[in-house]
Amino acid sequence: MLKEALNAPEGFLTVLEVAGMLRVSRTSVYRLAERRKIPFYKLERGLIFSRSDVETFLSNRRVETMTDHEREEIQAELVG
Repeated sequence: MLKEALNAPEGFLTVLEVAGMLRVSRTSVYRLAERRKIPFYKLERGLIFSRSDVETFLSNRRVETMTDHEREEIQAELVG
């Protein structure tokens, strides 16, 4: 995977690019990396991230919508 990413010009992202992609601050990206929530590569000049890793990170956090029936069941549990 690293070899593929190295050959693709858009294969790696900087902290600033990841922050923009996730719509969070640079500090938040550093926290995600520090807590090992998102894979990264540590270089002398800083951290870089594989675009595919960031996309996987995002897709793993997707929350599906509920059907009307599911919503009604939850509402009934909260009320009753």
